[in-house]
Amino acid sequence: MDDIPSNIAKAVLICKQLQGMNVTPKEFIDLFLKSKKSTELATRRKLWFNQQGANSTISLLRIIRDGFMGNSYGQGRWKQFIAEEASQILLDTKVNRATSDIAPYMSSQHVTPLYFTERSKGKREQAIIQDDCPFLYNIISTYLNDGIHPPADPPPQILNDSLGQPSDPADLPLEADTRGETMEMPSDAFEAQIFESEGIAYASEKSSAHQRFRRNHHNRRNNGIQLHNGIRFLACGVSERVNNYLHKLALTCSRQTAIDALETLAIHAEGSIKRVMSLSKSPTLGPFICIDNLDIMEKVHKVAVGHRSMMYHGTWGYLQLPNQKLLESLDQSELNLNTYLQAIKDVPSMPIDPQAFMQTPAEEDLYYDVWLSQIARVLQEYIAVPAEREGAISTEPPVVEQISCQIPSIYMLKLMDESDDSAEGIGQVMESVQRQSGLTPEGILCTAPANGRGSGNNKKFQLSP
Repeated sequence: MDDIPSNIAKAVLICKQLQGMNVTPKEFIDLFLKSKKSTELATRRKLWFNQQGANSTISLLRIIRDGFMGNSYGQGRWKQFIAEEASQILLDTKVNRATSDIAPYMSSQHVTPLYFTERSKGKREQAIIQDDCPFLYNIISTYLNDGIHPPADPPPQILNDSLGQPSDPADLPLEADTRGETMEMPSDAFEAQIFESEGIAYASEKSSAHQRFRRNHHNRRNNGIQLHNGIRFLACGVSERVNNYLHKLALTCSRQTAIDALETLAIHAEGSIKRVMSLSKSPTLGPFICIDNLDIMEKVHKVAVGHRSMMYHGTWGYLQLPNQKLLESLDQSELNLNTYLQAIKDVPSMPIDPQAFMQTPAEEDLYYDVWLSQIARVLQEYIAVPAEREGAISTEPPVVEQISCQIPSIYMLKLMDESDDSAEGIGQVMESVQRQSGLTPEGILCTAPANGRGSGNNKKFQLSP
């Protein structure tokens, strides 16, 4: 008895005292934690569940868990208990039901282009991870990472906040672009696959996707990713039969919902075209009109009497806003019709030197050095290292003149039935563009230069009032 620690001796004495009062330890703990008629007991147990005593209480629960895991029957009962508690936590999760660009639900009748930007997508996923389903996120992330627990507060997929998102794409400055937002996680599937082979896991994207599918099964009002996929599948030519199968798996929306969403987006696109083509929006130089002929099979997605697939012969095109930085570097007084006519007048007599289209010796040497440095880097990283560093080929490529990677601001025009392969056809095309722009014939001739691209319409259009 002398070798027994004092704390164990006290525990044995307490058990004997309880036995003498015909009370088991479980009954005592049950009364101690549940009794509401004794203020003394309530005072003693209040520290168990607040900030001061929560850690020690959880440690006690872990000790109980270890006792259950000591035998096969206890393991089954403990896992069943944890599964029931986890299920109840998920059922009690409150999900945002509002309709907005960052809400999980969006009606096909009220969808806007902002709903499909990377910024809105990132905010929706953050809402799922941090606000709606943090419990489920932690479970899935831990499972996908082979037992590595995620941090208590998942790091947000930070968006580039320096790129502000206006209420409408057409309200941007001429050089801005609504698709310029980027996320820290790789958007290219092949790139992400390479990183994962190196041991880098992106559990945040995967687990949030699992949560979106689970929430759509639980409540069809959470249709964000399904609406995204439905529009993508429609644009990529996925058949209605495959789409219906994916719809039953909660991977996409119905085909009719996708068509309704596209019709709503088309209304927003019409308004955007009218705004960017307005004379007040582009007082100096209007957007460029780029057009080309189009011959495709026009497939009818919703078959009905009198509707069938047929060949479409027409014209497609888009408006491209000029780069604002480039405009600021130009002499504004030279941006007029007379300057353009004078430049065109000198074209027939302009000498053409083929050497101007070829690389100079310095450019060829630079091209050679860049390739050589890249090959040397691959050899050193994956095959072998040079015996002597001195005199070895450099793995750092020389500095080259970088081309701007800014995505241009483009607004798609509605498909036009008119063909641009004749003078009459190009006139009809310009009339269609004029109707879409909301300008008068004189207004569109003053605001936008046109450019025909393709083998069948390499023409220059002199637009004068």
